[in-house]
Amino acid sequence: MLLIRRWSLALAMFAIFSCVVPGFAVAQNYTPLIVGWEQFFSVMAETIQAGGRPRVAGHIRNESGFPARRIQLLVEGLDAAGQVTGQTVVWLGHELPPGARGYFDVPAPPGTRHRVSVFAFDFIQSASLNAP
Repeated sequence: MLLIRRWSLALAMFAIFSCVVPGFAVAQNYTPLIVGWEQFFSVMAETIQAGGRPRVAGHIRNESGFPARRIQLLVEGLDAAGQVTGQTVVWLGHELPPGARGYFDVPAPPGTRHRVSVFAFDFIQSASLNAP
């Protein structure tokens, strides 16, 4: 009976740690949360070296007619075959009015080249009341 309790305890601990410890997690690639983000934003990015470390720098332009806020960028590292080797999601850090550019400079995830897309955003929409 004592042996069964120990095995049950060991199994329960394994289940808990497999959910908590990152080493047990299965890798999963992120994809932008908003399909068709390209119709609202344009992104220009390049991989640069700064302080001996690779970084991804560039800008995002709001092509829509609405101000955008809470903008998150998905930065992906790619190998020579175009397969994703690393990902990171970063905040742009400020609102972006229509037609405006927002600049970013972030550490590059592992990869020989990099791709940047808009991961998530919110449009700011407000109603205006024009009284006669």
